[in-house]
Amino acid sequence: VPGIIVDRVNVGGAESGQQSGYQAKGSSGGNNTWSIGGIAITDMAAPGSSPTYYHFDMFQEMNVTTGGADLNSATAGVGLNFVLKSGSNTPRGSGRVYYENESMQGSNLPDDLADSLGGESGKGNRMDEYTDYGAEVGGPIWKDRIWGWGAYGKTDVTVLTLTGTPDQTILDNRSLKLTGQATQNIRGSYTYFRRDKQKFGRNASATRPPETTYNQTGPTPVNKGELNLVLGNNLFVTGRAATVGGGFQLAPQGGPGALWYITVD
Repeated sequence: VPGIIVDRVNVGGAESGQQSGYQAKGSSGGNNTWSIGGIAITDMAAPGSSPTYYHFDMFQEMNVTTGGADLNSATAGVGLNFVLKSGSNTPRGSGRVYYENESMQGSNLPDDLADSLGGESGKGNRMDEYTDYGAEVGGPIWKDRIWGWGAYGKTDVTVLTLTGTPDQTILDNRSLKLTGQATQNIRGSYTYFRRDKQKFGRNASATRPPETTYNQTGPTPVNKGELNLVLGNNLFVTGRAATVGGGFQLAPQGGPGALWYITVD
């Protein structure tokens, strides 16, 4: 999106296991907001961050406001709103499979940089394996009355650091949307979204061996209900209610009793 500056470049999916930071028009990244279907889901423990991860086949559209222009936004940062797909009277679906491993990668490090920054392999950080697959399907449950749509996606990405320490992330995404129309003027929907991120070796680097890294777990469920009423040619009412479960756990790979930092005199 023009005007947005991101703090990293995701080459070959190597950064897909950890969300990026970004900002626009001079506003702090902590002012960014996230929404699904008009419901705010911004991570309250890390302002400006998403509490979850996504697979993009489940979105009908994505709206981006780069700050300072939308009166509906409570902050001056970037506003992101995702709209999930919905079922219709026409059945439809799609699927995807992506795969790569280290043998598919090239290296353009000059010899002098390979010696100083290339690590044990001489090639720098390497993608050990990247797997991404999923499917989405929708259609009528009761034609002209009730429609359903669901999606599932999984991403498994493992990066090897300069010392060969693995950093593995597994993202599991599930979503469901039911839409019903009781009369011409009354329409409602229910949305369920659940993401679980498991990360083994968080913060792995040339100076962080496996026993000093963290294992991360913690699902993020989102439940949303919406009711739309048309009261006249010039008046309609929309009501929404939602719950968002956040938070995650970090456990040291080496155990809680291991020394994670050693100074050298």
